[in-house]
Amino acid sequence: MIKNFDTLNDFFNDQNKGIVTGDLIKTYGYKNVLDGGDALYKVVSVSATNSEDVDFNGLKVTCKGYKLELIPESNTVRVEQFGAIGVNQNENLTDEQITVYASTNKVAIQNALFSGVSQIEFKRSMCYYTEENILVPPSMDVCGNGATLILKPTSTNKSTQLFCLDYEPEDNMFTKASSIKDLRIVGACGSSGLKPISSIRINCAFGVTISNVCFDGGDYAVYAKKRALEGYDIIGINIADCKAENMNNGFAFYTATDVKIKNCQLKLKSSNSIPYGTGLVINDNSGGFLVEDCSIIDSSWFAVVCSDNVWDTCADSRIVFKNLLVDKANFAVGITSNDVPIRFSNAMFVDIDYGFYLEYAKNLEVSNSSVLLKSPSEAVSDASPISAIECSSAKFIHTQFEFPWNFQRIDIYDSGDPSEFSFVDCTLQKFDISGVDGVTSPSGFGTIGNISACAGTVVQLFDACE
Repeated sequence: MIKNFDTLNDFFNDQNKGIVTGDLIKTYGYKNVLDGGDALYKVVSVSATNSEDVDFNGLKVTCKGYKLELIPESNTVRVEQFGAIGVNQNENLTDEQITVYASTNKVAIQNALFSGVSQIEFKRSMCYYTEENILVPPSMDVCGNGATLILKPTSTNKSTQLFCLDYEPEDNMFTKASSIKDLRIVGACGSSGLKPISSIRINCAFGVTISNVCFDGGDYAVYAKKRALEGYDIIGINIADCKAENMNNGFAFYTATDVKIKNCQLKLKSSNSIPYGTGLVINDNSGGFLVEDCSIIDSSWFAVVCSDNVWDTCADSRIVFKNLLVDKANFAVGITSNDVPIRFSNAMFVDIDYGFYLEYAKNLEVSNSSVLLKSPSEAVSDASPISAIECSSAKFIHTQFEFPWNFQRIDIYDSGDPSEFSFVDCTLQKFDISGVDGVTSPSGFGTIGNISACAGTVVQLFDACE
């Protein structure tokens, strides 16, 4: 038998409902009719308990002696069915209302995620204030339907995040990846007095997809760093069709394996007053990385940093960049102490202070790319000339370097074997090539100091005294 009630609150407050175990309860809202919390429940048990608290445990909800079990549709629940409160995007709220909504929504969203279903949904285009550190369990899909989550952090003594994926090693038995999609996440920045804040933090995960998410504000859009324990790994991260804006930093990956980032745009806060200012960090990883059709804009430090990555003979350890645009940066690319092959193809670096900074790097290859440094009026104030490349060893193929005035240079140091550095079919305009360890500026085209011959390369050299 199905009995109808306007809301779940009305059901618990009705003293003459005559409900027995096995009855079905249909509601049309959680606290208010049409608030998105409508649901169908089965009565699991009836007791004489008079607790006023509404307590969720999985899909079961208990209050005033009644235990109901929510019956999900297509193994999906809505956060409103657990008490979440969404507001219109342009609705004016008091600070007190925001505080209450944020606390209520964190509990509701967490209960929905722990309900045991495979997907939770937010109401289309609504706005939800919430607090930090919401755990996303394995094999869970978080579907935003274009909703906005606004983080109202409460922690002042530790790093924090909106969503956290922190699995146990035995969770790798799950074959279905978790996903977060179709959301806008408005974050807060550590520079406001809190520790660094990331919209999504990954500590241990086996398969995660993040797609069509807009990150607005915060220290990091995605921050992945595994726990320092055996078996706690980060494997198989896919980020696609995402946009980050007003960020201190973009994506950071430490000790991750098999990461793919496609069709993403990272627009940072270009300011010397904020810390970091790096678009993409790839550090201490042993598995493959693919970055394709992405752009990094307004980086106040490095657009891309690759460091301390080690070769794994059991995996494809290459780091591959395809069709990368860097527009306005201090350094376009920094690579240090790197042991894996790094490949850039069809890259374009525009309006930058420095092109490549490489130290103790191996197996870099740049092909079909272009590097355009800032004009004199926009260059940083520095006594030394701005460098296109500072490196130990690299190979550049079909790559064009363009400079707005003379005295651009390549600095070569800690090079080990200078013969590993070469240009093939490249164009270097308005260039001064200099360095240390016996590598000197040449008087003509051919072999550049101890560097291998630049087959097919056109080099326009300028004496440093000009």
